[in-house]
Amino acid sequence: MESISPNSGTEESVNLRAQVAALSKTLFTVLVCLVGVSVTLNIFLWRQVHYTRADLNMLRQQAAAQIAEYQQTSGPKMDAFVKQLQDYTKLHPDFKEIAAKYGLSATSAPAPKK
Repeated sequence: MESISPNSGTEESVNLRAQVAALSKTLFTVLVCLVGVSVTLNIFLWRQVHYTRADLNMLRQQAAAQIAEYQQTSGPKMDAFVKQLQDYTKLHPDFKEIAAKYGLSATSAPAPKK
């Protein structure tokens, strides 16, 4: 039989405690790094939101000008053109197939104005 020395249990205990301490230190370091990365990512995303909102406000102003121009000039001209095509379709039956293909049948009316 092997004899168990009283020091062997203490050495293993000391070794085990050293390993647990090293593991604890490593875990703490990883958690600190994770918090750092998380904070950095949040700052980056916050800045992106800030820049995107500024860009969106600028684009809304530009779009508002283009929408107003469309509603005042281009929209009525397009509606008049569609109306002329519908009138042409009524006078020329051979054009009905083409008009139907593009949704310009005489029964379809232009979009209502707001």
